[in-house]
Amino acid sequence: MHSMFMCENRGIASVTSVALRGRPGKGVSVLIVQVDAFTQPLTVVPTAPNIPPRIVAIGGRVVAVAPLAPQHVFWQCVEHAQTQSVQLETFLSNAQVRALDEARGGKGDLELKVSLEAQVWARNGMTGTSIDLPVNVTASDWSRLLSEWEFEDRATFEVPVEGGRVGPPLDKAAAFVKAALDRVEHRQWADALTQCREALDELQKVQPGPAPAWGDWADKAKREAWGLVDRLVAAQAAVRHMTHAGPHAAIGNADEQAVRLAVTMTAAILRYYASR
Repeated sequence: MHSMFMCENRGIASVTSVALRGRPGKGVSVLIVQVDAFTQPLTVVPTAPNIPPRIVAIGGRVVAVAPLAPQHVFWQCVEHAQTQSVQLETFLSNAQVRALDEARGGKGDLELKVSLEAQVWARNGMTGTSIDLPVNVTASDWSRLLSEWEFEDRATFEVPVEGGRVGPPLDKAAAFVKAALDRVEHRQWADALTQCREALDELQKVQPGPAPAWGDWADKAKREAWGLVDRLVAAQAAVRHMTHAGPHAAIGNADEQAVRLAVTMTAAILRYYASR
């Protein structure tokens, strides 16, 4: 790794620090790479025809992450060293942020490499120069970046709805779950609950045992004696009971958040049976 931009076999600007900051964007997390540097002193002869080299643009990429949008600058070499700085931005999707998080080491740190590319105007015209710089992101740095991004992570799980593991006897339940997901996309809440109820009716046929009697729920001793399978089928029965709310004003008409919860729980139960 070297930290000096070169031109005509001499160093013209040395990078003194690279810092990372963040800001939220629309659907993305904006990573800001702050580059601080010194342009090196250069003897200037006013009567000479040669133009002192100057850096006119800097870009690059965070290696294996995303490209940095180039910025126009005016870093000119003169008689004295001068401080310079530039902010380069890149845009990260939620998946890229999660991938970086998963790449962190045991102590929570993350080693990144920033590759910078500069365009230099010199006596022979425009030329390019590049440097690679390591950037260590500590656990506290990472927490700060997530805060600056206002990052909202979301977890998802895949639900089999056809083929593969959802052949008979799960194929009918999977078809109903697929229909429920379609109704959610069309904001047809009552219909989505109806499809969930049909799916749970099918899944009831393959559950590993009968659901505990409703009266057992109120009996603490009986409830605490339930095994894991008893608790599983009890939860399944509770979700099925919830799906009867679809068109019934007396027990509450279907609303978006309740329906989304019911669909998610129904899909999770299907996924459980399909993974056994």
